[in-house]
Amino acid sequence: MKTIYSILLALALCGGVAVLPVAVTGCKTTSAQTTAYKTLSSIGTAVNSAYAGFLDQAVAGKVSGDKVKAISIEYQVFQTAFSAAVSLAQGNVNATASQSVLDAGANVLREIAASKGK
Repeated sequence: MKTIYSILLALALCGGVAVLPVAVTGCKTTSAQTTAYKTLSSIGTAVNSAYAGFLDQAVAGKVSGDKVKAISIEYQVFQTAFSAAVSLAQGNVNATASQSVLDAGANVLREIAASKGK
């Protein structure tokens, strides 16, 4: 849970809009598979949006080439973990975002936030 808060904090620092996973179901029951997709979707949206904004800054010349390379490597690690998690969620209703997905996403967001200070 600490990693999710780190992701949301880093996203807020990047000037993005944090999408908090809020479950308001009323009388409706949410399936485990739907919950897994929502969780993966929230993480994917947060990281992808932050990375897209970072690339916009890079194109504008506000970020060094070294930072672009380093953060792009972290983003690729995230994409690999995220793709595997999505594949598992399609076949296994008990699959949720793994710690590796959360950690990889937090690493990308942390690096992006750090690059804004330089």
